[in-house]
Amino acid sequence: MQKILAREEGIYLICGGGTVWGVLYFNEGSVLLPCLPMRTRAIACALADFFADRTLFCLMGKAAYVRFLHRLFTECHPQQIRETKHFIFMEHTGDALQALGKTAGVTDYRIFDCIRSDADRLMPLHLGYVREEVLFVRMEPNAASERLRLEHILEDETVLAAEADGILVAKAQTNAKSRRYIQIGGVYTLRAHRGRGLACALVSLLAERAEAQGRKAVLFVRESNKNACRAYRNAGFVAAGAYIISYYSER
Repeated sequence: MQKILAREEGIYLICGGGTVWGVLYFNEGSVLLPCLPMRTRAIACALADFFADRTLFCLMGKAAYVRFLHRLFTECHPQQIRETKHFIFMEHTGDALQALGKTAGVTDYRIFDCIRSDADRLMPLHLGYVREEVLFVRMEPNAASERLRLEHILEDETVLAAEADGILVAKAQTNAKSRRYIQIGGVYTLRAHRGRGLACALVSLLAERAEAQGRKAVLFVRESNKNACRAYRNAGFVAAGAYIISYYSER
């Protein structure tokens, strides 16, 4: 029989017969990230018991894991899914030549590394990204908290921006770094400047820097964002997996 055992803060192991069958990360904010390579009925029963008195806010992970939990929670959990977003996980191939000819329209822009003093000029782009890519429809970001978040990003990550006529019109950044990988995110271009290769140019530069450090660049893109998918393919990224994020209503 599978049991779920707490190991560290927020980390739970699904164990049975001396074997670890899966791992969950479930934090105080009710965000669940599952790793469930085995998805048996016994594991489903253990998960149903574990979440019987727990509230979910967000479930995210590989599409196969999330769909398994969707079915389980539909059967045994009172909360309903509020919104679901489908993402493609992409990896950089290391072939920078794919980007050549795809960014001809960026010569009129200055691309540079941002520092903390650029926060004021970056805020419109940051808030635009949060509105379109992060929040529920018709929600507005908290400007004060997002300003603090942006300042932390500028301190801890690499942020590139494109400038035209003294205005920042596009950005991209690193979101996380490990020994082998660098995750790119926060890619956003003002509507009036879209379709000119800026996203392709920015992520290409970040990917080239990652490669120079012996790391592979990866990113997530919404499946429905066809323009972004095309820009990343032009930058040398290929699809490597499917992921889902679901937000749940209150009980």
